[in-house]
Amino acid sequence: MRLKFTCLLPFLLFASFFSNVIGADTLRHETPDSLLKKAEDYYFDGKNDSAILIANKLLESCKLDHDIRRQAEASFLLGKVYTDMGQLDSSTPFFIRADSLFLLLHDTLKYGETNARIGYLYRIQKKDDEALSFYLKALSIFPKSSNSFWIGFVNDHLGHIYLGRGNYYLALEHFQKAIRVFTDLDVLLNVGGEYNAMGLIYRKTNDQDKEKQAYIDAIAILLEVDESVFLAEAYSNLSEVYLEEGLTDAGFEMLEKSRQVYLNIDYPLGLCSYFAVQAFYYDNQKPPDNSKIIEFATQGAAIALEHESYQQYADACFYLGTAYLRTNQLEEARTILEKGKSKAEQYGYLYELDKNLKVLSEVYKRLNKPALALALLEQHLELKDSLSGEEKVKEFTSLDLSFRFKQEQFRDSLAQAHIKNEMIFRHGKELKIQQLRQLILALALLVVVIVVFLIIKLSRKRKAQNLVLDEKNKLINQTLHEKELLLKEIHHRVKNNFQTISSLLELQAKEVVDEQAITKIEEGQSRILSMSLIHQKLYQTNDFTVIDMQEYVEQLSDQIAHSYSMNKLDINVTANDIHLDIDTSIPLGLILNELITNSCKYAFSKEKEGGLNIQISQQGDGSYLLTHQDSGPGLPDGLDLAKVKSLGLRLVTRLAKQLHGNIRYSFENGCRFDIVFNDTAHRKRVD
Repeated sequence: MRLKFTCLLPFLLFASFFSNVIGADTLRHETPDSLLKKAEDYYFDGKNDSAILIANKLLESCKLDHDIRRQAEASFLLGKVYTDMGQLDSSTPFFIRADSLFLLLHDTLKYGETNARIGYLYRIQKKDDEALSFYLKALSIFPKSSNSFWIGFVNDHLGHIYLGRGNYYLALEHFQKAIRVFTDLDVLLNVGGEYNAMGLIYRKTNDQDKEKQAYIDAIAILLEVDESVFLAEAYSNLSEVYLEEGLTDAGFEMLEKSRQVYLNIDYPLGLCSYFAVQAFYYDNQKPPDNSKIIEFATQGAAIALEHESYQQYADACFYLGTAYLRTNQLEEARTILEKGKSKAEQYGYLYELDKNLKVLSEVYKRLNKPALALALLEQHLELKDSLSGEEKVKEFTSLDLSFRFKQEQFRDSLAQAHIKNEMIFRHGKELKIQQLRQLILALALLVVVIVVFLIIKLSRKRKAQNLVLDEKNKLINQTLHEKELLLKEIHHRVKNNFQTISSLLELQAKEVVDEQAITKIEEGQSRILSMSLIHQKLYQTNDFTVIDMQEYVEQLSDQIAHSYSMNKLDINVTANDIHLDIDTSIPLGLILNELITNSCKYAFSKEKEGGLNIQISQQGDGSYLLTHQDSGPGLPDGLDLAKVKSLGLRLVTRLAKQLHGNIRYSFENGCRFDIVFNDTAHRKRVD
């Protein structure tokens, strides 16, 4: 046998070489479309190595042919293959390359999906800042395409990122958008998952009724599909609600269903939430059962750490640290709470960080370390104020955000009320027939009694309703007043923050020797102050939506002229009855800042005398015209604004485009700029 094999070996080697040559030659002569289809077929069949080989061949040939479309498709396919193989370091460069190529091709569909996939890669690597950037970029692209699934996918992931960071307002907004998309696509699994996530938001904001209804709806939807992690999570979350309400049997029944689903789908991380609910239950007993808390929280923390679920780990550390503190195991409490605090800080889980800080402060107090205890307590109070501030924003916006959720509940309740009323009506009709047959002589008296009773009842009911309406009106007025105060405080704080940044730049400038660097810092200060002035105007007025441009431009021009010691400069501003929204005023203010600054720096003589005219007017088509004219020598002849290297003029050009406007320069007894622009309402209609 060995001899026969030895004789056949040269032939086999030649055959192998010949087939490789033929195969390579075949690949060279195949069209790019056929190569791409072959690579995609290999990918869908799970033959990743073959898909990589063909896609790389295609990529090399397309580079030589300068075929951007096929380069983009091949890079995109390689990114998907390496993602499925778990080789994220290899997949990311291919997706980023595909992203830039699809942008060149103006392919919004693929460009948006590529950004979503890059965001997903960063998300699973727990790089939420990078993921957030790409997800938001994808959303800005997707409305121009028809790829609804990826809109739902991105909104779902953004919701979870904001939920982890304690920004419940934005989280709820994105979950609502995801529900609309997945409902239209009839993807019940994802719809149930979104309702479950919304329940977590209502838990954080102490709205137990909405929380419970969200979990019940999630379970009803998820029971229509196969068992999943979402179903187990919904059971687990609902069990926690029942336990809080004192419905122990119902709570543990739901918890056992959750555990069984996790076991059926072989998802060990899910048991972490199972142990968390157990720890929660024993923590709320009177008195708390600390040994049980330590037992279950220890198991949950180990699972969460093993699977790198740091939000659940931080939560388990809180329960462990609390139990250790109660049993006077102070060093154990300090160690575990520091670990929970570290993970919560590292990954931005503000709600869990707040809980760990509070207990850790008490631990250091018991350990006779008052300085550390005080520092942690101050951090806890500051974080608590921040979270409560976000919840105040939620209070007066939640009606709009949860409209669809309430509307579905309202439709269900209407249907049930209709059935109930129909049954009551039929029963009453039969009863009246019997009464007519049996008590015909007493009918008149009975009718009178019923009418009187109804009149009295309706009268009392109307009075009660009037009282309720009065209370609601008072509450609405109070809420509106709080909203106005909060908005005014927001603008005040933004203005203060801008001034703080300006002061920091001024301090930094004192340490800089380079004159050019000092000039750049001063220009940055000027731009910051132009934006700060807008928020100051909003803070000082009762209308938080528009800016009086006459007052604003006068104050801005005087402020800039004073900074350049232009005391003899004659400034004329004409912008009467022009009121613009904040999204238009800020870019326009930056444009004016650059133009007025350039005039002060270059247009006037050393004696700092001259004239400056600024006019804003509304045109017949609804657009606005800004005219800025000084008495200076103007720009150099032949200067092209589109190619100018000056940062100020480049900024003016870009901001004009942002306002859907255009800019025209001319020289008429001085330097003149005419900028046509549109307000936010007009820009939204165009978009």
